[in-house]
Amino acid sequence: MKKTLFLFFLLCSVIPTNGVCQNLTLSVIGHDIMETQMIDSLGYVKTHKNFSLLSSQIDTIQKNLVNIGFLENEASKIERENDSTFLVKIHLKKKYNTIYIYYNKNILDLKLLNLISSQVFSDYFILPIDQVEESLRFINSKISNKGYPFSKLKLSNIEIANEGVLKATLILNLENQIRKINNVTIKGYDKFPKSFLKHYLHIKPGQIFDLNLVKRKTEPLNSLRFAKQIKSPEVLFTKDSTSLYIYIEKTKSNTFDGFLGFGTDEKTNALDFNGYLNLNLVNNLNYGESFSLQYKSTQNSQKLFQADLGMPYFLNTP
Repeated sequence: MKKTLFLFFLLCSVIPTNGVCQNLTLSVIGHDIMETQMIDSLGYVKTHKNFSLLSSQIDTIQKNLVNIGFLENEASKIERENDSTFLVKIHLKKKYNTIYIYYNKNILDLKLLNLISSQVFSDYFILPIDQVEESLRFINSKISNKGYPFSKLKLSNIEIANEGVLKATLILNLENQIRKINNVTIKGYDKFPKSFLKHYLHIKPGQIFDLNLVKRKTEPLNSLRFAKQIKSPEVLFTKDSTSLYIYIEKTKSNTFDGFLGFGTDEKTNALDFNGYLNLNLVNNLNYGESFSLQYKSTQNSQKLFQADLGMPYFLNTP
């Protein structure tokens, strides 16, 4: 107990308060009023539980300033104004509005670049500075979907072209070969019918690996009467293989409803059943099959008997 109290007072003694640890307040100003207004427009977090979070917020502010074109912004040392308020000054300096990005036309497709820029040329394209991060993320995701999940993009040789304009070279690092699905493993429902994997989900070894596409393909699992997806698909990468894991749980969907009585026909002395029966059996053999039986008989000799058997992808055919 003494150790606990000592630790509490030790922590609070760093920031003297009225007996309770206070939150810390961050105040950020620019070199002038216009710079301060620009910083305030970022909507940064001003109240923090500890000094580490406060310091991390300053890093976030500087990163956000870079993303909108203030690449050379510079922060002063953090000044302590009182027990709970800290001040930092950030000089925004010059703002860059546009960047010319040079690329290798043998690697990047013009159609892809046209999705992010209206000014695409044979060896470079033009972007507003505030769209660079989002655009590079978009390019990388499209490349990843083509079987290169470990692709990396970066801007190199960043230079000032002229007033407010930068130029840079886009570097793309790809694996030596396209990643393809080598094997597919069902977790949770080992006897899940393999024909459904191939023909219903359209997933099979040899396909180019695209995790987003795999996730979309597995969504229909929740529409099946006999199974459901219990978590998103996962992938295991090794040096030479790509293994896909799909998590499925078998669900019970058999139904039975009925009442049957029996008696003897007065004319024929034959045994006669009266009542009704509704029976639905689904996937009892783990082939995705379904069997339904409907029987109805009344005392006025009206009878109904109907049976249906469904065998999707029988003999592994669509």
